[in-house]
Amino acid sequence: MDKPELPSHPLCAALLVRYLPTFESLKMRLRARFPGAHFILVHHESKTGYPKFILYVECSFPCDVPGASDGLSISIDVRNLDTAPRINASVDWCCSDCPGDTDAPPPDWSLLMPADFCGEGPSPLADPGTLARLDADLPRLMASYEACVAKAFALIS
Repeated sequence: MDKPELPSHPLCAALLVRYLPTFESLKMRLRARFPGAHFILVHHESKTGYPKFILYVECSFPCDVPGASDGLSISIDVRNLDTAPRINASVDWCCSDCPGDTDAPPPDWSLLMPADFCGEGPSPLADPGTLARLDADLPRLMASYEACVAKAFALIS
């Protein structure tokens, strides 16, 4: 893996160093397990408008999954970089033609789709305690993401 260009915001740079290897490992493991899908790993810092940062792995399936779209992502995103940064992590259906947009999960996927890291409330402040909780919760989100990818492949195979 090439050494990535670090974002300019110190929190974003720290998050990239902290989580990029885990996301890269997930992408490579899933790419080997599901060769018919296209997996990408993206990180982006936006400094204009609404300053934010996102790190995600996206799976684009070779066709639409019945009752869903053609993509599934797992992401860590930080908002309010210019004030009090807030962080969340989630697994979301997405359209591979519209990166960053999310779709509602199909109703029959409710047991597989994990709750966001922050739950139903507002995203928590990105402080050391929150990052420690995210570290502990990320394996749950990654396992759910992998299970959703596997179910999608079973449906389109």
